[in-house]
Amino acid sequence: MRAFLSEADTLSEIGNCCRKAKRIRTALALITQSGLHLIEEGLEQLLTRGGEIEVLVGTDMATDPEAIEALLKLQEQYADRMTIRRFASGSSQIFHPKVWIFSFRSGPGAAIVGSSNLTLGGLNSNLEANVLVTDRGVVSELEGFFDELFEGGRAKHIDTMWLDSYRDLWKQQRAARMKLDRLQTKAKVIRMRRAVRTTVPTRLRNHSFAFTGRIADWPRVSMLYPTIEQYGGMVKEFEGLSKAECLVHGDIRGGTRTTRKLRTARRNGIDIISESDFFRILDNEKHLSKRKRPARLTRR
Repeated sequence: MRAFLSEADTLSEIGNCCRKAKRIRTALALITQSGLHLIEEGLEQLLTRGGEIEVLVGTDMATDPEAIEALLKLQEQYADRMTIRRFASGSSQIFHPKVWIFSFRSGPGAAIVGSSNLTLGGLNSNLEANVLVTDRGVVSELEGFFDELFEGGRAKHIDTMWLDSYRDLWKQQRAARMKLDRLQTKAKVIRMRRAVRTTVPTRLRNHSFAFTGRIADWPRVSMLYPTIEQYGGMVKEFEGLSKAECLVHGDIRGGTRTTRKLRTARRNGIDIISESDFFRILDNEKHLSKRKRPARLTRR
């Protein structure tokens, strides 16, 4: 068993298994066109070399109808080797699995189970956790789970008439989701404003910061640290962590070393902030520095 705590690792392993598999069975709560695009080539290559694919897709979480249509086109092209069905949930159910089961031409099978849907976010940018399972007994149980769902009474055939009807419903749901997203974003901003702690610096000048984890596109030595010093702030390394006013936790995880620094900061009562919090402080500093910059004298 292996843990995938990076979305890139999960996507890479799905691609690796697709290249070796003779058969794929997958039950997915949510599929988007952008997510399908990440693995579509690998699926088609498997079908081209004689492999088989079975897909059970959920619609409770508003799977993209364009993704379903793309899968149907593959099914039409490889009708003897690919089958896609939809899961019709009960009134009190939500179809929520994310499982891939791979059978290989030689050796035991494998499965990937976790939180990642087949979406661009799920396999690229979200915070997800997945595991690769190779234990024969566990893989066999997952195969039994999938087969019963796929052959069961709630697994429905997908035809053009259903897809047209679903596409209309999806558009209505999408408009409602977009409205809800706007309201949730507004509420989140309000909560963040109310939750601001007075002990956290609101600017860089005359304040000290330590860092752990990494921030994408901001290498520490060549860019991050010089920016802080440019605006009059101070950087504290691990040895001087106790003298930092806050510890910035980058979104790119750093493992046990990062966890050790986070625990040390909490023991010493040092505020821990996210990289988003830090960039708000940086933006505020830029704004204040620009506003206080003396106007240039014009020559007469």
